[in-house]
Amino acid sequence: MTRVTLLSRWTSRCSYCGVRDPHLKCSACSISRYCNATCQKQDWPEHKGFCKLHKDNLERISNPKLAECVEFFSRYADEWRVPFAQWGLFATNLANRGKNYLKHHYFALLLDETTDNTRISRRTAFDVAVAGMFPNTCFLQMIPSEEYAPNEHAEFVHDFEALEKSDKNLRIVLMSNVVCTVFSVPIQHLFPASVMGWIRSPSACNYFKEVFDEEFKSSVASGKVRVATNRVKELFTFISTGEIVTYE
Repeated sequence: MTRVTLLSRWTSRCSYCGVRDPHLKCSACSISRYCNATCQKQDWPEHKGFCKLHKDNLERISNPKLAECVEFFSRYADEWRVPFAQWGLFATNLANRGKNYLKHHYFALLLDETTDNTRISRRTAFDVAVAGMFPNTCFLQMIPSEEYAPNEHAEFVHDFEALEKSDKNLRIVLMSNVVCTVFSVPIQHLFPASVMGWIRSPSACNYFKEVFDEEFKSSVASGKVRVATNRVKELFTFISTGEIVTYE
């Protein structure tokens, strides 16, 4: 479960479908919430592996609503972890950057909870307000100030500084108005080795940066976690066969 830092208030959501203000809760961990018994049953295959972990890890949080927030956002972050990193690699435009670019820059996303009541799944719970590559010097300006939230500020700085600064890792800062988290992903793990050659091609990197600019926010809003993978597959299909294929 992704570690997150609490920032603000939270509106409860069903752990399975994402509906606001669910009425049921797991009797074992008392953290996961559900809008009905059907959602609880559907979520059990995934939840059963985390139920005790949730209870053990979140007992330190005295406010039950905040514990629910951590559980929901952690599962959201787990689901989007690799897709966000893939999109982040698109945003780097890496072949057109200078040496050691990833050591000095990170990928940041600011998320807003959606106000669209037709989008009720956990995967579509947030919209992307801001996303892009930022120099390390911007980090302290992004997070809650030390004066406003000293404990959260110290925790977030500690977690960010603990990430390895390397040209082989993409560091990611994921924030909403409620919680935030940081993590890093080795870039060689983001796509199959057979198609990773594009990161050394200036023209391919320019192409994927344009894909990022045009499609990232809408892909997150619609919950489509495979778009970045599919765009790489499409390019390599065209290069190898000359065919224009669209993968959904």
